[in-house]
Amino acid sequence: MSKQVNSIFIETIETEATNAISTIRSQGEPCWAPPLFPQKGRLALTKEQIRANHEKLTNKEKEYYQNAKIQKKALCCKTLHVSLFFDGTNNNNYNDTEASIPPHPSNVAKFYHASSPEKNEVKNKGFYSYYIPGVGTPFPDIGTDEYYSDGLIFATGGEARISWGLIQVCDAIYHAVTGNGLSLADKRDLLKEMSTDLNFESMINTDLDSTDTFYGATGATAMGSLGLIVGSAYSKFNKTYNPVKPLNDLLKPLKWKISKVKPHIVALKIYVYGFSRGAAEARTFVYWLNQFLNYHFEELPHAWKKPCPLGTIYSLPVSVEFLGLFDTVAAVGLANVVPGATGHNGWASGTQQLPKSSLVKNICHLVAAHEQRQCFTVDSIRTPEGHYPPNSVEVIYPGVHSDIGGGYPPGDQGKAINGSEELLSQITLHDMYAAAIDAGAPLSIREDIFIQLPEIKNEYFFRIMSADTLEEFTISENLVDKFNSWRAYTLPEQSVLSHNTTNKTLCFIPPRFITSTLEYVMEIQLILITAWRIGRYGSEQSDENNLTHQPFFTQAPQHSDISVEPYDAKFSRQATAVLALEYEKKAKDIAEKTSLRNEEKKAITDLSNWKPSDKNMGPPLFDATNARGQLWEASLEFKFELEDLKGVTRPEPLIKINQRSRTECQQEAQWFKKVHGESSSIYQTHLENCKNDPEVTFPSDVISKANLLKAFQSADKYVYMATTQNERQEYLSLKAISNTIFRKIISLSMRKITHDEDLKKVISLLDDQLHDSRAWFMHSESGLREPFSSYFLSRMIYFGHKSNKSMQLIMQPEGIYGYLDNIALLGIAYKPLYGIIFLDLSTGKEIPTDITQLPPPTHYLVEQISELIKKQKKKELNNTMQDLQVIIKK
Repeated sequence: MSKQVNSIFIETIETEATNAISTIRSQGEPCWAPPLFPQKGRLALTKEQIRANHEKLTNKEKEYYQNAKIQKKALCCKTLHVSLFFDGTNNNNYNDTEASIPPHPSNVAKFYHASSPEKNEVKNKGFYSYYIPGVGTPFPDIGTDEYYSDGLIFATGGEARISWGLIQVCDAIYHAVTGNGLSLADKRDLLKEMSTDLNFESMINTDLDSTDTFYGATGATAMGSLGLIVGSAYSKFNKTYNPVKPLNDLLKPLKWKISKVKPHIVALKIYVYGFSRGAAEARTFVYWLNQFLNYHFEELPHAWKKPCPLGTIYSLPVSVEFLGLFDTVAAVGLANVVPGATGHNGWASGTQQLPKSSLVKNICHLVAAHEQRQCFTVDSIRTPEGHYPPNSVEVIYPGVHSDIGGGYPPGDQGKAINGSEELLSQITLHDMYAAAIDAGAPLSIREDIFIQLPEIKNEYFFRIMSADTLEEFTISENLVDKFNSWRAYTLPEQSVLSHNTTNKTLCFIPPRFITSTLEYVMEIQLILITAWRIGRYGSEQSDENNLTHQPFFTQAPQHSDISVEPYDAKFSRQATAVLALEYEKKAKDIAEKTSLRNEEKKAITDLSNWKPSDKNMGPPLFDATNARGQLWEASLEFKFELEDLKGVTRPEPLIKINQRSRTECQQEAQWFKKVHGESSSIYQTHLENCKNDPEVTFPSDVISKANLLKAFQSADKYVYMATTQNERQEYLSLKAISNTIFRKIISLSMRKITHDEDLKKVISLLDDQLHDSRAWFMHSESGLREPFSSYFLSRMIYFGHKSNKSMQLIMQPEGIYGYLDNIALLGIAYKPLYGIIFLDLSTGKEIPTDITQLPPPTHYLVEQISELIKKQKKKELNNTMQDLQVIIKK
């Protein structure tokens, strides 16, 4: 394999495109590249690495022993080790591991499988593991027994999961001190006291389910409806959450016991893992744990009459030894897809920056290089000032969101067709494992490796890796070869600046880029995937490089009742009918599970400690078996954007969510019969056409949501929230450099004109491993892809309140910047490749604005909006006071 130097790919970008992509780049320290991946993976630890891991596990006990001998104290002691696993949105360990064929657990679930088993004999030794399912999925412990769309859309239930993590830490302390953990009823009572989002009522107003409101909705009607959602989302996620006092009340009975229990507890070490919104939950968990420890230091001495050292719970030292994050996405409340919203509402507001205290000892954040969805903005661990916390790495990996955090079944979209060992997420699984072992995490170890240290293996027998977990870590050498070629060919220059490479006990040593920031490396990778799409998506169907001729397309799953290809004229009608029936079947499955749970519940007398059996948990929500159709439609959209033809609109969706049923058509025909007579041609033609309509269509609530996404968006509810990312400039820059890369590099390899082995493997990686999350996302619900977005719009990155893109306000409460006239019906529309525009709904025309009147661009839009809102509130208060003074004078 070629040496890692600037390849022709990097050289072309750096010499021809620096100016084109520098306009959206913010400033900060460089991030890290993944290290060269070993052919057999990272489970083959050395004796030195196992011993180093063990020494970190037991270092506090060793310190205690040494001091105890000097002070002639009892030598018996132990450390509490609590591992928490916050899974990602729509990821659920039971469903994904036990109930699915083939299994497709996320990396967080796999780490849970590789952790200490939840058995009393293991807990008695001080090891505790707690798994927390992803938002949107069943979590019976907190009273959620089925999948729910509010969790997928708004992260509803995330706060309850954070609270549950905090409660589990207390549960471990209770078990260690008293010999008994908290009951499920006790935990639930505490959860109700702590959390503000336990009701999970739908955020979508019941009026939205009305077909009268939405079927064939006009822009104005649908806009008002979206306004209801916006208002609901903001009110729901701006409630105050503070779990400190309930946690303190819970632990208060133990305050004199913690220091006296035998064996003596020398430390509480916590290991936290998270993916997606679970990663955001993990970071919020750390934030509130830090707040709780500060409370003990600052407030408790007054009530307890005894000082608590900083970083302790009643003098018990607490540390987060490892924080392992897979591609953090908050998306709480309104996500970034809505113009100007950031997704940092409610529990994610101000909690994503890591504490500056010494609480967290090691941080590893693995970031997706090729994710583009605007709903999936990533929260970097870098500070707004551009610095990384001590003992942290932020490493970029190929793939979209779930290519990093896992969860894709093998074969999805025709990728990893030979099995889960070919999934890109296996790379990040192994690298995170290595990073966790370096930090002292008590993960399981391969038995044939563990046997090197029999005395440790015998004492910590529960750390022997099971056969099932070993199978989950299986990795393909072919995948490793492709990954190493991607690493060598497409990444900027790196050097090892901050790690001691002579330390043979380290398992994971990512090299740091010399100058390249996270956002810059992501821009380079966006250029790569766009150049690949020009060949696969933008080419003519007759071209042998077009996706329709690639194995990943022909092997992508498609419902067996759809007999034609997506590019066939018959596909739209046939696929719509088949998928509507699939939806109906899924709805019946969900209803059946609900009925079984209700029957099970009737026989229970103590509901406070009851949860349904796993087999009666609600199944996942509808997800159309239409991967091939989704890829084809994605290619049509990309080609439309690439050609940028004036006066041409995006292709119409092939899945007609709002298509009428045959029964509805026949009812309409009866109306024509009454008006025009049975012998009229209008009636006869309409009746004949009904034969072509499907017997079953999507229900009204699905149609409502689909129409909502297609319609204009409500401007009056956003106030300051309508912003622009200068999308046109980003499109033109990305298109220009990607075309150059395709013409000079990618196309030559696709057409076999050149034979660069590294480049060939990179293209194979993009073909056969890397998923297209935009092609799938929202498609089952609407027949469309994510609105307010495109394949030529890069992902937003947040560093606290700072964004990587400079943005501008284009609207204020008084109206549109640069437009003085009043408009009775104001609407917002998304103009592909240009961004947000304003419409006068009375005329349907775009409203011209003077861009020179816009506020200056800023990377701190959230703070700018916050300041403007404060001024607005102060103004309203002053007006109120003036009105009161007038009343008093009267």
